[in-house]
Amino acid sequence: MSNPHKKKQQLSRKNNVKVSSKKRHITPTYSLNINNKHWFRIFMILSGVVLLVMLFVASQSGVTGDEYIDSNNGKYSLKYYTEGDTTFLNYANVPEVSNLAHLKYYGSGYEILPAIMVKYFGLSQYECLIRHLLCALFGYIFMLFAALTARELKDWLLASITLLVIALTPVVFGLSMFATRDIPMATGYAIAIFAFVRILKRLPHFKWQDITIAIIGIAMATSVRIGGLLLVGYLGFGVLLAIILEKQFRKKLLHKPYTPLYKMILILSGIVIVGSFLGLCLYPNFFHEGLVKHVQNALSLVSKFSQRIPMLWEGKEIDSLALPEHYLIKSFFITIPVFALSAFFLFFCNIRSVWKTMNKTSILFLLFTVFFPIVYILYKESNIYNGWRHITFIYSSFAVIAAIGIYQTLLWIKRGKYVKIWRYAFSGIIAVLMTTVLIWMIRNYKYTYAYYNVFVSDPYGNYDLDYSETAAVVSLEWLIKNELQNRDDTVKIAVRNTNAIFYATSRQYGKLKMEKISYRSFAEIDVDYVILTMQFTPINVLKAAYPPKGVIHEETVNGKPICVVIKKNKVDTRGIQALKENRIDEGMKLLEEANTYDPTNFGIWFWLGYGYFQQQKYKEAILFLNSYIDFWPFPEQIGIAKMHIGAAQVNLQQTDAGIKTLRETMPLITDENHKKFIDAHLGIAYFNKQEYLQAVNHMKNAVDMYPSLNGFIAQSYLAMGMK
Repeated sequence: MSNPHKKKQQLSRKNNVKVSSKKRHITPTYSLNINNKHWFRIFMILSGVVLLVMLFVASQSGVTGDEYIDSNNGKYSLKYYTEGDTTFLNYANVPEVSNLAHLKYYGSGYEILPAIMVKYFGLSQYECLIRHLLCALFGYIFMLFAALTARELKDWLLASITLLVIALTPVVFGLSMFATRDIPMATGYAIAIFAFVRILKRLPHFKWQDITIAIIGIAMATSVRIGGLLLVGYLGFGVLLAIILEKQFRKKLLHKPYTPLYKMILILSGIVIVGSFLGLCLYPNFFHEGLVKHVQNALSLVSKFSQRIPMLWEGKEIDSLALPEHYLIKSFFITIPVFALSAFFLFFCNIRSVWKTMNKTSILFLLFTVFFPIVYILYKESNIYNGWRHITFIYSSFAVIAAIGIYQTLLWIKRGKYVKIWRYAFSGIIAVLMTTVLIWMIRNYKYTYAYYNVFVSDPYGNYDLDYSETAAVVSLEWLIKNELQNRDDTVKIAVRNTNAIFYATSRQYGKLKMEKISYRSFAEIDVDYVILTMQFTPINVLKAAYPPKGVIHEETVNGKPICVVIKKNKVDTRGIQALKENRIDEGMKLLEEANTYDPTNFGIWFWLGYGYFQQQKYKEAILFLNSYIDFWPFPEQIGIAKMHIGAAQVNLQQTDAGIKTLRETMPLITDENHKKFIDAHLGIAYFNKQEYLQAVNHMKNAVDMYPSLNGFIAQSYLAMGMK
């Protein structure tokens, strides 16, 4: 007699189906026929290549604008732990970090590592390189644990796809070179989420490895930013999901006696407490303000972050504290590669099959870790700038979800007709999209964080590219290697930001005299070379005057300059100096030569206007002074420029216009001599209008400086007497 159960097993093996003995119907399942050992080897090779590439690119990357600040925070933190130094309590009084006194609420979980290597191993000359290599290592671990989370859900093919998705996201790859606040925190999140997925799958049972990894993840994330404590809520939400969705787990948990429940609460509480405490121990301020006050103040800083920077967004200059409502969502949409966005969308197209073939609790948990931070930030209107770098930590889960979208689409294609054709076609499309991103990354490997996808036709002049200002140090290295190798004299170099100065100091470039300048003072500064980044340059200046003449090297993204090295033509500087020393004709000759050399050199327009006024060329003076005011003036020079415009108008017999300009200028002036200048010309203007009483009142205020006004005053009295 035949065995029905045996026949069902044979039928299942033959047709690759599951047999339900209760309902007596066949439920088809599908597989990609994965050779897991084969894909494990591929994954290991792929991850090794990614690591080597990341370490290489990190060694070539520039220093960020905040790096010297973060470096000092790490060093002062180390001094606290080793010497009891409490400098961090009064960062406002420390020149290196005075503009970021709130740094005591940033953890030193990452920053203390390079500080240790610099202090105890004598590697100060290589501090920046060490910082970048360490950051790249954290970035690699971030990617690795995202892939391992995918492996927990399925197999090594899914893990390999996840690694590709995250490694070929240029923003994440680029930030991994130097973003020492964002990437280590994101790494902690990725480690903790991996451990949580493993824990949730095994509840109410625990493995000590999972407990240890979860503690490390929470501690690492929290040790960098207080936002790491959000992982506590993540774990609680995951357990709640498991209770709701996992019937067998719920029965075990609530079955009397409640030993599994008590054990679970005890272990989970231990994970949260130990992980959070270890993370908080890497805030020196934690030991001074105490647990409650420190956490409250740190969380308050995060929710009401007041750091203000100008930004370029949609071709307009905006304030980081007044971002449009769509800023965060659009930042995702235009900076994540199209293949990753498409794959994320495909996940939801395949949600039914995902729901049937993967652990529901894990999938919902990962979706929560992607969407909750975004929703919370939008709800709280938190200050998020420079794209989405502050929430890079969501991308490990995002990459897993996107990888599932690709994986499940391949499964869906396998169910239809013409399987090979469509499967090859889909795989080919994804491969092409990935390859285009890879080619872009290779071409712009030092600045991959400046990536914008095809939804932005031309980001240059419309969005920030070098928002971390790393190009300045890359340009400095180029200058040293290509221009200064054989020079023994001291070379004066001006830069727009302090990161190049910090780098030159750490590398002990003794023959360089570094000076920080603003772009607006470019014409006045007496140096040999100038390094000018495009960041924080107004859009009108960027389009009309960047870069100035004299460029000997450009750092580019997609062929567009983001930083330039200029060999200074000092004609403009000498001309301005001559005017300051009242050598008017000599100075004007030099400035006219400088203007012929570079008509976009707006830094000389004010001085040209002033010089032409002194030469009594009033029309030319008005032209250059108005151009200066309309373009990008120094605030303290606007009043001076306007009073000369008004005076020039008076001298050109444009009396009413001159009076109007001078009266509007008066509130802008604080210098007494400048006020007398205005009074003198107002007096002359009213004299020309035959309003003699007004004329005398103004002239009396300025007659001690301009004795020639006595004649006008006498004529005014005579005229009033005749009336």
